[in-house]
Amino acid sequence: MKKGNILFNLDSIKTEQFAVFPENYSEDGEVKFNTSIEFKIEVEKKIIGAYLDFSFEQNNKPFLKITSGCNFEIEYTSWNQITKDNVIKIDKETLRNLASLSIGTVRGILHEKTNNSKYLSFNKFIIPPINLGEMIPNDATIEL
Repeated sequence: MKKGNILFNLDSIKTEQFAVFPENYSEDGEVKFNTSIEFKIEVEKKIIGAYLDFSFEQNNKPFLKITSGCNFEIEYTSWNQITKDNVIKIDKETLRNLASLSIGTVRGILHEKTNNSKYLSFNKFIIPPINLGEMIPNDATIEL
């Protein structure tokens, strides 16, 4: 897959955490949604991971939480383009694209974890659209 001048392939999908706390949920309570994103790099394997943490909460207590993401293998020539003098520079468009692909993946994982399970009542909680422009406003520079 290509975004800008960066070529990459999906390498793996990982779910780091899935937790349900039914005791923290009430049908008539206000639900808050929280999200955060973390990018991880494996220099030796030329991998960039986009991991998202989503939680649905009531009264500042999570009742549904998932942390998951995708690892993307960066093509050799593209890796060399973004790596200079022990610094990796990744443009915000590429970061947003990797995050967007990961968000869709996490939505599917959350659906499968709650569908046809004892947590079926939580299947109605779907990760809403995310404004990645706000979450990822700048390019990333990582010193190695």
